[in-house]
Amino acid sequence: MQLESYFLDKSAFQRLQIFKYMSAALPKRVSINEVSQETGLSYQQAYRSFHDLLLDLKRCQPNLADSDEFTVLAANVSSDNYRLDLLQHSAAYAFFNTAFQDGKVDVEAFCNQYAISQSTLRRRIKPFGDYLAAHHLKISLAKPELQGDESLIRLMIVIFYLLVYHGNGWALDHISEARGEELYQHSLGNPFDKDPHNLAKHREDVSLIAVQAQRIKQGHLITDDSRLKLIAPNHYPHDTFFKAAFPTLTPEDWRREFEYYCFAQFFFISLHPGNTDGEQKMIDRLNETPNPVRVFCTDMMAYFWAAVPASAALREQSSLMRNLYQTVYAHYALHGDMVRRLDFLEDQRAEDRIVAEVDQFIDHLEPDSPASVFKHYPTLPSSIAYIVWPYLSRLDPSDHLTVRVIMESESLPYRDLLIFLRDVSFIDIVPTNDLKTHAEVVISSFSRLDAKLLLSEDAKQNFADLGHFLYWPLEATDTEFLSLYMQLRHIYDDKQIQQLTKKD
Repeated sequence: MQLESYFLDKSAFQRLQIFKYMSAALPKRVSINEVSQETGLSYQQAYRSFHDLLLDLKRCQPNLADSDEFTVLAANVSSDNYRLDLLQHSAAYAFFNTAFQDGKVDVEAFCNQYAISQSTLRRRIKPFGDYLAAHHLKISLAKPELQGDESLIRLMIVIFYLLVYHGNGWALDHISEARGEELYQHSLGNPFDKDPHNLAKHREDVSLIAVQAQRIKQGHLITDDSRLKLIAPNHYPHDTFFKAAFPTLTPEDWRREFEYYCFAQFFFISLHPGNTDGEQKMIDRLNETPNPVRVFCTDMMAYFWAAVPASAALREQSSLMRNLYQTVYAHYALHGDMVRRLDFLEDQRAEDRIVAEVDQFIDHLEPDSPASVFKHYPTLPSSIAYIVWPYLSRLDPSDHLTVRVIMESESLPYRDLLIFLRDVSFIDIVPTNDLKTHAEVVISSFSRLDAKLLLSEDAKQNFADLGHFLYWPLEATDTEFLSLYMQLRHIYDDKQIQQLTKKD
């Protein structure tokens, strides 16, 4: 379920979908009839939503308030900009934003500010409140302060704002971006190296340390947890950084905050091949002594290689093992209450066979095995499937998706997109000079119509059908790359199902 679905009412969500459809078609004008057909709304509903959309865009660009032309008002507004504006005008979003920023909400003052009753507010915050409650994080109007495991609260806040802002500005009110960068630069002295050229990872790192600083500032500290100690070096002088950054804490607080910091650095999986020195150090720490994570990962992969013979070819894939260790350790450190960016994507399916194999492995764990603790973590099998499946699909190229990219070939967005697509294991990219191959998926920064015209002109023939068409923004964020991956996965899965149906 997309994050915005928790906060936008039906009308706002429809306007967002209309905006995405119409902006993808720019500079072509789209009629209300076309909007109606695309969205399934009646003509009257589409007409009303379109005019409400224009009012929203005037709010986004007050200097253009005299215009009633979508092409003018939307020219400098991206889908992310508009989505963020809609969220910021949602009372449900504002409630959780206040709780995450200030630590708690003054409910009476909040209801007065948004001119709503407490019963209305209670109804609007329920969907996201239910998501939090499923992870043992609680907040209510009676107790309007987030309660639960502090590590999980911090990670939830980081994920929340990474998904809300998509790189469009700084989210935190009480820790400035400059302070976040300063803390990040000081933390570069920690034993786990970072890649300063990976902008998406940089954003995650700055957000992690900034949220940690904000929570400490509000008096919310990490409590002692042996599971957070697993990857923190024993002899690292943690007070070097934490004493300077947080001078009011005790030595024990510095130690616990350092242990959390090391864990948080290892929380987000990444798709890059190989391991950095820092990532390898973390894995080595997990392998130094017997522990449930090491036992589970080692035994599960041995089981998996036997159960799925083709997977034996993946034994040397260091990035696969890294992401497996990261995911299993994250579940372990958070006692199974895993919050994931994947929870907020439209397509949450995982490869059924892999999930079944992981389930079977977990079911057969001996009760006295250290790894038996993972029997109680329901999201672990699907998390592992998302990691393993792309590597497995790389072994059989015969059923890959064919993908064509139609963009300005010399642009940086084109280069970044190609670099990303080349690492997606189940697709083949159609070369730009190959105008005969029919691609199953077209990714373009142009509208569907313009992409079709450009392709037809180059090929000197009419392309009646572009197949699956995915619009790609010129200012893509890491979340959009992840969303693109999931869309491609969805199309690929459907292709596999169709092929199996034909065989049957």
